[in-house]
Amino acid sequence: MNYLDHPDAPQFLSADVLKAADIDMPTFKNWVSRKPSPILLSDSDRSSITGIEGPSYERVAGEESRVHLFTYRRLMQFALTAVLTRLAIPVRKAGMAAAAFTDKGQTVSGWGDGGFPIDRLACQFYREGKTLLVISTDHEFGKVINLKPNDPADSIFERRGLGVVAINVNEVDRRVKAALGLPPDWGRAWQYLPAGATIKIPE
Repeated sequence: MNYLDHPDAPQFLSADVLKAADIDMPTFKNWVSRKPSPILLSDSDRSSITGIEGPSYERVAGEESRVHLFTYRRLMQFALTAVLTRLAIPVRKAGMAAAAFTDKGQTVSGWGDGGFPIDRLACQFYREGKTLLVISTDHEFGKVINLKPNDPADSIFERRGLGVVAINVNEVDRRVKAALGLPPDWGRAWQYLPAGATIKIPE
């Protein structure tokens, strides 16, 4: 099947979610039926005043069949949540940590010419090195960090308490694409920002 190369195109079935996240149907149903759900499912876009938080929506196609179509953004949240739960992170905390990658971006300190500098938008990777999703003992929520090629591995522990759980998001993305039969370069057009990218603050 040819999928539209866009993070927010509702086009993946629940069967695709199961393959992408390597979970079974009872787990899938449990997660989406929880109140509140660990997976962000909404019919409308949500964005912060800075525009850093990306859209988070899924649609229902066919009122009679009630077939849920999921976006790639949401598949990644399912997949990251699944990895974290296998590492004994409670599912609600795991889902919200996963959303730190799928639904929130990172800015750079200070102003740039013509806008506010950003490292990555929601559901995007850092331009170099590895994009890691980290949960630590000193912070309730997950954080996305950039481990650059020359950074020491123990740098992920800096100011993060007694210990961390770290997920290689690049590898999760690779495995999700492989499970869905997507080519490795699928998503390259939107998964990385060009160097020096900025965003305008709405007036």
